[in-house]
Amino acid sequence: MPARIGPLLGLALGGGGLRGAAHIGVLQVFRDAGVPVRMISGTSAGSIVASLYASGVDPDAMEEAATKVAVNDLVRLRVNPKLLIRMIVKVICDLLGLKSRNFSDVPNGFFDLGPLEDQLRRATGNRLFSELDMPLAVVATDINTGETVFFCGEDRVPPEKPRNSVFITDVPVPLAVHASCTIPGVFLPVKVHGRTLVDGGVKDIVPAEILRGMGAHVILAVDLGYAGQQKEPVDNILEVVTQAVDIMGRELAEIRLQEYADIVIRPEIYDVGLTDFDRIPECIRRGREAAKAALPNILQLLRARGLELDRGLSRRP
Repeated sequence: MPARIGPLLGLALGGGGLRGAAHIGVLQVFRDAGVPVRMISGTSAGSIVASLYASGVDPDAMEEAATKVAVNDLVRLRVNPKLLIRMIVKVICDLLGLKSRNFSDVPNGFFDLGPLEDQLRRATGNRLFSELDMPLAVVATDINTGETVFFCGEDRVPPEKPRNSVFITDVPVPLAVHASCTIPGVFLPVKVHGRTLVDGGVKDIVPAEILRGMGAHVILAVDLGYAGQQKEPVDNILEVVTQAVDIMGRELAEIRLQEYADIVIRPEIYDVGLTDFDRIPECIRRGREAAKAALPNILQLLRARGLELDRGLSRRP
């Protein structure tokens, strides 16, 4: 493990669908101000941005790519009308306790995130966590055991692991991010080492605690908040399920952030829906605005904790 000199700053990026583009704006402000991020974690949308940053992708390049992305670049439809009927029948049979081999091939999600994983393979070089420019942790949930699954480099597994958690250190970063983004009931779960994994937001929507275990002395977090103040009512299955996941993790996130995060940035992007791709530039702008508003307090904190601003130093401790 590389020698650690002085206190280290970690950044936790939370989940939130397309609202996660706000993380890009936050990173742009941090880069320009020299905020010395030395390790990073992410859940769901936050894991996408965190993985790119840990791979050395500049936030401006992220912004350029994000403003051009389309739904087909991220997801692939896995059901047709005939298969949908079989899915419904299988649910009914399961509720009645009726088992049939005729339904063994019925998927447990409408879409898969294969295209997203393909995009990340190209952007990150399909590297392992130990090969990244800085330490990274990605969060998923084992849907069978309820355990929180942390992906990170082997040298970053904490001596004292969080309760009800497991660590996986030997898979490529894009696969871990794919698992972290898999909204249950909407996207097909991801199989990793015999585990069935879904969205990390079910258990840890803003993963600040893991950074403490990985060695961070100062932790900043970006919480995209609960998308429950949308201008339009929730009226489709995608928004219903994502909203449910968001609600499940919200109160627990507040408790954890109070305990583990020194400063929490809240862009408060409540009114951006899961399919509002045209509003990605607005999300990035709001992320910049929130980070700039928090910057005086952040710089004061860094001075108080003895952290120097980044002057072209290596980003890996």
